[in-house]
Amino acid sequence: MTTEKRIHDRASILTCGIDVKDIPELINAERMDFTKPETAQWMASQKKDAYRHDEIFGTSCTLTEFIECPLEIVYDYTANAFSMEEWTATVRSFEHVGGGLYRGVDAIAKNTPLYLRIEANDAARTVDFLCAWDQGLDLWMRYFFRLFDAFPVIGKPGTILLWTNYKHPYYDKNSAAPSYIMESRARADRPWVGEFWDLFNVVHGMEARNIKTILEHRFRSLEAAARRGAK
Repeated sequence: MTTEKRIHDRASILTCGIDVKDIPELINAERMDFTKPETAQWMASQKKDAYRHDEIFGTSCTLTEFIECPLEIVYDYTANAFSMEEWTATVRSFEHVGGGLYRGVDAIAKNTPLYLRIEANDAARTVDFLCAWDQGLDLWMRYFFRLFDAFPVIGKPGTILLWTNYKHPYYDKNSAAPSYIMESRARADRPWVGEFWDLFNVVHGMEARNIKTILEHRFRSLEAAARRGAK
């Protein structure tokens, strides 16, 4: 990954020969007068006082958490597969299988085997969790972390965690899938992971708070010990 600055120019935009003016259904200042009262009324009409759960979390689940702990510490912690045994609700007992692939268990479904690979980018401060139940060849369950230095964003020292995952078709028991997924979904002795999709925002929110609680407690304890040693 490069951080080299480069000068952009309009001519380098990929247009496929289609001018933006010729693309229908765009909403912008060239097509709508944003100074008119009726435009403001239309924009206000797009808001809702309440949203159905599926309108927000039907196809993806995104949440955020502020952690009063330095960015580098949060990154190193979350990029370590074994930290998941501390902050997740049910994932435990990891062992390294080889080639960066880990196998653990998910206690939510009678200790179902869980396979995991973490792809972390130190420069971008991203931590991607690629995982799957029962098999490690197709890691279709994806959980994406992005970490920000909180101070230039919200004026407070610490780290912002942005966590997103999307509803892959395999979560749905009725979707088309290869045999290794169909067989896993057909088991009658346990629930299927997709049955918990409606609770993903609740569980992931709890787990994000677990990360916050663990790191803040340890970092504050470290600071307190340093202050005691300085006296």
